[in-house]
Amino acid sequence: MVALTENSLSEGIFTPSEAGFYARISTQMVKRWVWGNKTGKPIVKATFDEDESLVSFLSFVEVLSIRAIRLNHKIPLERIREAVKYARENFGIDHPFATKHTTFVFGDLSDNRGSARIIICPDSENRDELIQASGDGKGNKIISEVAELHSKDLFYGDDNIANAYRAWQKGNKTISMNPKRQFGEPMVDGTGYSAQALYHAYLTEGGIDAAAKEYGVDPGDIEVALSYFDHLQGPQKLSESKKTPF
Repeated sequence: MVALTENSLSEGIFTPSEAGFYARISTQMVKRWVWGNKTGKPIVKATFDEDESLVSFLSFVEVLSIRAIRLNHKIPLERIREAVKYARENFGIDHPFATKHTTFVFGDLSDNRGSARIIICPDSENRDELIQASGDGKGNKIISEVAELHSKDLFYGDDNIANAYRAWQKGNKTISMNPKRQFGEPMVDGTGYSAQALYHAYLTEGGIDAAAKEYGVDPGDIEVALSYFDHLQGPQKLSESKKTPF
């Protein structure tokens, strides 16, 4: 295993099981999408080797995006893989699903048969240069109304690469993931505590008010942690099957 450097730690690190839990998909699916297996090649560009068994924040963001594409647009996994390869080979974009104003979708988005296509905008300042990156007609320019794929909960640095993710919100309380804070662990904003710490405080103290008093936070901070973990532990709504090869 390669030793982790300070730079690699600042990129955020998760075990595959942690990444799967926070993305609400299986550990097996995370490994397949990041490193590939005998049933399929990887989709995202891994930061760490499979032997290290670590997922970077950037890979995690792309896993989140792929999950959303599969659920919301029903685009086949092979078409997603094809678009990523096209972006990398033709435009030098290594992480299209974690790069601002780069990936879009067009077509009949309500069609469960997967007629929607992924397109690439290599120049974020010129939306007239949208290029189809998957399916029939790959490489053609697009003249059509399109929808940007990126989540409104992603935030970007000056390089247009995702550097933070708003994982959950309840009222005016939010939980964020930032690779430079506790290696990317979900943190309850404004408290200095992880969502997991406040969730376990509730379990240990036996109530919201008691946990809030013990940790010196607002009861709403405990409540947002509880609702977040209820969400994470709910139905994943995404699984592997022969009919739906995620």
